[in-house]
Amino acid sequence: MRIIQYVILPSFLIIFSFWYLCPLFNNLPHPTGPYCVGYIRLDWYDQYASQDINVEIFYPSVRPKKEEIQFPCQPQKMTALSRIKAENSVLPLWAWDYLLNNIFSYAEPNAPIE
Repeated sequence: MRIIQYVILPSFLIIFSFWYLCPLFNNLPHPTGPYCVGYIRLDWYDQYASQDINVEIFYPSVRPKKEEIQFPCQPQKMTALSRIKAENSVLPLWAWDYLLNNIFSYAEPNAPIE
């Protein structure tokens, strides 16, 4: 009985509160307009400042918003971020992959422009 009281119940409460409070598990907001959202990512290099410039442009797409499809939220960035976090934290790579690859957005990459 003590194992339930001192181990299982507190563990469950910690895991549930982490799941409830952590923004990684909350869905991103739905788009409110009549069309779906598209985005394009542009990568430029500034020769004078010797740095990369990453630009993401969001726009209304041609597809009407009849159904809301979820897309992985910036998969290239999430893969790189999970590797960096695994190197600099206690959690292993598979845990960061699970946490960061379950974030979805309603913005469709390279969608046709309205």
